[in-house]
Amino acid sequence: MHWLASVCNCTVVGAKALDDWLLGSLVQLIRANAILRNRMRKDDKEAYISDPRLRHGPDVLKETLELSIDRLQRVEDKARGTLIGVVVAVTIMSSATGVFGNNGPLHSHGCGVRALTATLLLSSIVFLLISGYLALRAYQIGRVYRPSLDDIAPIVTTAQQGCAFLFCIEQNYRVGTMRANKLSASFACLRNGLLLVAALCAVVVYVSV
Repeated sequence: MHWLASVCNCTVVGAKALDDWLLGSLVQLIRANAILRNRMRKDDKEAYISDPRLRHGPDVLKETLELSIDRLQRVEDKARGTLIGVVVAVTIMSSATGVFGNNGPLHSHGCGVRALTATLLLSSIVFLLISGYLALRAYQIGRVYRPSLDDIAPIVTTAQQGCAFLFCIEQNYRVGTMRANKLSASFACLRNGLLLVAALCAVVVYVSV
């Protein structure tokens, strides 16, 4: 039974390493995001009524809230830029299918070379598409939390206003972390897609000379 446990342990370690390299720890990030979503659902403003951070003045809490919103927007901008880059890359890669045509540089080469280049091309497109999907999900995840007019003094007490500010700060932090997690995995897939594109180009150049 010891050997079975060793095999299972090696399998888990190998799968984790594969996930880390190929997908940027996507499986772990999905679990982390699920935990964050669960915390967001359970959170409410009243939970902060005894929070020591309420001792900060309204100006400090407001400034911290604006920083949390700014972080969200920066992650969103990166996700948008990554998505545009992936769309361009996939479009270019799609046109690369011409290398397999009758007039392409691979037409006169054997099945082995054609199979290798086809695998590299398909794999790079798959990674780029996954990267684009994750960037789109990072762009779409959650919303920006801000206090409503009903949460601001003098309609409510200063303490209640502080609770609303802390609630929004924490929720924005969680949303930003989920977006950043998706974006991190998107970057890893983009990196792998570009590496495969480079390998494809190297193979095409090598067999063409």
